[in-house]
Amino acid sequence: MRLNQFILILVLFSMTKASSAIETNPFQSITKIKEQSIGLIYSVLDGSDYQWIASENGLYGIQGDLTFKLTHEQLPTKSPISFVFEDIKKNLWVATHGDGIFLLDSELLYVDKFDESTGLSSDFINEIIYLDPNTILTASFGGIDKISITERGIERLDLEDKQNILAIEMLDSNIIFGHTNGVSMYSLKSEKVKEYPLFIDLSPTYVYSIVRGKDNSIYVGTTNGLAILSFKKQRLKLEAEIETEQPVSTILIDLKERIWIAAEKLFLFDTNVNQLTDSGFMTPYFENRTIKVIEDLALSKNGNVLIAGPIFGFSWLPNGFDSIIYPHDDTHVIPPKRSSTFN
Repeated sequence: MRLNQFILILVLFSMTKASSAIETNPFQSITKIKEQSIGLIYSVLDGSDYQWIASENGLYGIQGDLTFKLTHEQLPTKSPISFVFEDIKKNLWVATHGDGIFLLDSELLYVDKFDESTGLSSDFINEIIYLDPNTILTASFGGIDKISITERGIERLDLEDKQNILAIEMLDSNIIFGHTNGVSMYSLKSEKVKEYPLFIDLSPTYVYSIVRGKDNSIYVGTTNGLAILSFKKQRLKLEAEIETEQPVSTILIDLKERIWIAAEKLFLFDTNVNQLTDSGFMTPYFENRTIKVIEDLALSKNGNVLIAGPIFGFSWLPNGFDSIIYPHDDTHVIPPKRSSTFN
């Protein structure tokens, strides 16, 4: 879940030698498409045919040198585009903050719209994921909804008054979801909700990101830091909490199963010792305040780690690289705070 909206600047890295770090970082900026400002960015999707940029000014596509913005006929809304989801048939589910969800076919033609009048819990959508190949889950300010991809029917889940759902993840037959009061788990079998408080000494704890790792481990990004949970016998167990100076806005597991954490700066998480290590990404720019925050992480089809944030915009680390190293980088380690088990 993104903490803020971002201004997009596309950063291209030159790879002149095979090493574990990039020594140079030449900037090439893209702030406009077809002479129109992209504006503040909510999310980026590396889709089958295009890279999609969801922003306050609309939905933009990039394919090599081809750039375009979807027209009002294709996407009839003036609301900010908050999230883009592509299903297996290359249909686009375009989520907004204020106007529900628009469905476009693989030819980018408008097909249908879903909003409160048709059964959605809210017109303000934060995230969309798969429940199964024929069903998606939508997280919104009003709760979680199931939408059939083929029949387009909507079913609202009973979350026992849990609202403002900021992040969701599937785990077996359970939906793990984050909100403005921690993490909860909804069982699709029993249709019951169980709540799991995090960072109880630092309440309130808002959850912005939930990612499933190996062996049913769950990584949760919050206002107070990173929480690591395990899942056994249909129960969650809190393994560790790691406080960070800034909120953990997003989490990414790459093709090498490295765990990237965005908490203003970029960190790598070592699962062997439960520690965050500052990767040193663009350290000089943080020091002179040109780059302030890394807000969003995503993975491209070829394994690049996509990185987005306000001011410096959007860039990436090529697959296999660890960081951008500068001579005065000051690497540090943040230890875990404590471990406990939920009753």
